[in-house]
Amino acid sequence: MIEKQNNPHDKFFKEIFSRKQEAQSFINDFLPKQLVDKLVFDDFEIDSNSYIDETLQESFADIVYNCTYSKQKIKIAFLFEHKTFQDKNIYLQLLRYMLNIWETERKDKKRQLTVVLPIVIYHGRKQWKLNSFYANFGKIDSELHEFIPHFSYLLQDLHAATQTEILEKYHSIILQTSFLLMKNIFDKFALIENIDKIFEKVYLSEQITDNQVIQSLYYYLFHTNSAEQYVELTEKIRKLPNSEKDMKTIADVLIDKGRQEGRQEGWQEGRQEGWQEGRQEGRQEGIQIGHEKTAFRSACIMLLENFDIQMIARVMNLKIERVLELKKLVEKYGANVLEMEL
Repeated sequence: MIEKQNNPHDKFFKEIFSRKQEAQSFINDFLPKQLVDKLVFDDFEIDSNSYIDETLQESFADIVYNCTYSKQKIKIAFLFEHKTFQDKNIYLQLLRYMLNIWETERKDKKRQLTVVLPIVIYHGRKQWKLNSFYANFGKIDSELHEFIPHFSYLLQDLHAATQTEILEKYHSIILQTSFLLMKNIFDKFALIENIDKIFEKVYLSEQITDNQVIQSLYYYLFHTNSAEQYVELTEKIRKLPNSEKDMKTIADVLIDKGRQEGRQEGWQEGRQEGWQEGRQEGRQEGIQIGHEKTAFRSACIMLLENFDIQMIARVMNLKIERVLELKKLVEKYGANVLEMEL
């Protein structure tokens, strides 16, 4: 399987739609009623294959489910598109994707091909314009249409959908929260303004009992934002009813992000500082510097949110004395400490 590595958008999408319950809930709420009425969900199962090839990996992340439609086997393909603009080659990409599915079936010596329902879930910065495949050929005589492949796709444009429309259309709290998060993720001001509204149902509902879902939501939130937004986001979240129990989860996610950034920063500093004295020695030194800087920064974020000093020292692997020093800086400079060289 070809995947885009370290992409929080793709990771989050796959985590949510790999959950059979959420995928089925989405289909029930999204597909036209005449299609849903003929679906047989008794054999609704995820397809273990990914049909993304090297050409498509920069365009989509995918999840495919096998299902029965009025006694006929079909595939329902969820395709996630998170570019900041609409790709004019969407039909060619979809056609290539479906061909990948059918070529796989032919290799398995399957006598009949499976109908594929492509669903594009988009959350870019601009509204998606839905055109026909014919539009790609300009002005042509209608007599030529029969020589052009004719197919369509289903689109959920989260940019164009309002919060009210999302809440009314989808009944799953997980889908509501996920879609609202994806809708606002590229607009930092809107995200901070709406973050409490996005998460409020998570804490008021008894529907969500799996902590892994909560962790996925926070992973996506904090891995797509910078440290400057952490304080404001966390401050609004912790004011929600029953959110106190997830402060440890938030801390774990921030620590994980800090480690990743530390590895990257350390690698860059190691390359720069260790070039003359030896690549390996410089790399190790740079990694250590990156870890320390990230640990100090993460500790300050946690101090701003009043986490326990003992816990900060333990999870960040810092001495109590160092945490106390950072605490004095936080008390003196507040959130501005995040802009300081620690």
